[in-house]
Amino acid sequence: FFFKQKTAYEIAQRLVGSEMCIRDRIMRLFRLLVCISIGVLSQNYLPSYTETLEKRFQLLEEKIHNQEMMLVMMRQSQTKKNAPDIILNEEISYTQCITSSSVTFQSIPFYQRIFTTTVPYTVLEIMLKIPMTAKDVAGRSRIILVFDNEIVVSDQTMYQPGSWQLVPITLEGLVQNVLPGKHKIEVRAAVDGGTLNIPHYSRGVIEDSLSPQMKGFYTVKGSVQLKQLLHSLIALSLIHI
Repeated sequence: FFFKQKTAYEIAQRLVGSEMCIRDRIMRLFRLLVCISIGVLSQNYLPSYTETLEKRFQLLEEKIHNQEMMLVMMRQSQTKKNAPDIILNEEISYTQCITSSSVTFQSIPFYQRIFTTTVPYTVLEIMLKIPMTAKDVAGRSRIILVFDNEIVVSDQTMYQPGSWQLVPITLEGLVQNVLPGKHKIEVRAAVDGGTLNIPHYSRGVIEDSLSPQMKGFYTVKGSVQLKQLLHSLIALSLIHI
C-alpha cells in the first residue's frame, strides 16, 4: 500500500487565513522550543534573540512586581474602607492678634505649613478654621488658601458694614493628583483699608479669660480612590512583553 502525503490545505481545509497564521506561529514556537531543549540553539548562534528574551523577562519581572505593589495598595485601601490618610491635624492656639493691612495679597507666616507626602494622592483635602476675624474699619477683605505657591484652594471675600464685626471663617478645598514630596500651604490676605485681624484676639476679654481657650484648626487629608488603583492595575497588565 502507498500513502499519499497530504498537504496543509488538505489537513485543515476549513481554516481561515488568520487561523492558519496562528497555527503556523504555534508550530514555529514549538520547533524553537524543541531546538532549545536539545541544545541546537545557543547564544553564539542567535545572540540578539537571546538578549531580546532576557529583556522581555526583565520587563515581565518588573510588571509582576508593579502588580504586586498595586494589589498591596488595594488591600490596604479595602482594609481602611477608603478612609483618608491624616497628613496634618493641628490645633492652633492663639496668644495675640494675627494682622494684615496690605491692599495686595500678602502671605501670613503664622499660617504657613510645610508637610511631606510619601505616596501619590488622588485628592488632598485641606481645611483651616479661624475662630474670629475682624476689621477695624468698614470695608472688604479677601483671604485665600494657597497650595504650593500657585493653586488657590479656597477664596473668601468678606464685607463688613461696620468695624469690629467678629466673623468665623473656614477655608477649605480640594487639590487633585498630588505627587509624593514636600508641599506648602499658606494663607494670603488683602484689605481695602484698615487692618484685618485673623483672628481678633485681645487679652482679658472673653476669648482669653474663659476656658476652653479659643483655638483654630488645620487639617490635611489624603485619599487614594480605589477606582484609580484599578485603572493603574489594568494599565500595568497591558504592558507588552
